[in-house]
Amino acid sequence: MEPFSQCTNETLAKVDVLLTDVDGTLTRDGHVPTDVMTAIAALGAAGLTVIPVTGRPAGWAHMMINQWPVRAAIAENGAMAYVRHHSSIKEIFALGRAGSETHQTNAMAIAAAAFKEFPHLALAGDQPYRRVDLAIDHAENVDPLSVSELAALRGFLMEKGAHVIISSIHVHIQLADFDKAAMAKRVINDYLDGVDADAVLAVGDAPNDEPLFAAFSLCVGVANLAKAAAGMTSLPRYITAGAEADGFCELAARLIAART
Repeated sequence: MEPFSQCTNETLAKVDVLLTDVDGTLTRDGHVPTDVMTAIAALGAAGLTVIPVTGRPAGWAHMMINQWPVRAAIAENGAMAYVRHHSSIKEIFALGRAGSETHQTNAMAIAAAAFKEFPHLALAGDQPYRRVDLAIDHAENVDPLSVSELAALRGFLMEKGAHVIISSIHVHIQLADFDKAAMAKRVINDYLDGVDADAVLAVGDAPNDEPLFAAFSLCVGVANLAKAAAGMTSLPRYITAGAEADGFCELAARLIAART
């Protein structure tokens, strides 16, 4: 990965859409700070469309689309999204409503088996607000799992037929073909007319951001991505000097400056 300072203003001036992860990218010490919210508002004022793309639940995305200055909010690693379209908010499911309910029921059965094998584990604290996804906490409200424990959990879930998505805080059980990039492309193609793929920039910090890094040519990791990079296949071209929220604000400042 190259230092973000090497990304040219000419390249950044072409960006119209910013896809951003939330935890570990917009947060500082687990919270979204004032300077990030100010940066998101400033990006919008400069003419950029900001879209959070997170592993967090639908309930959080519903709050974001209603309370944050963003055009859309993609949740549960691409399982669903809310999009502001004209005077209403559209709800989109990658698997449809019925498929989403079935997915979560089946994933819950696999999680129950995992809890028997690993009794110290627990569902993510935000699980009640999820519509499709099933998430196990590995570093948010529990003592972080070691590398070997995380690998053992991943192996167990895969043996049960799950595709395992790991974020900076959660392990997601996925039983169908959806991801952050697929939903981002759907939102862009269906609701952001005329946006070229080269005008999209994706920023993130964890393995569950890999679909974005693989799908879009202009991608940036905040500095804390370096902790997970060794276990990742798709990496962004650039990495910021600052970690977490500081890295996002570094990126935002340059995007805004490039448009003025």
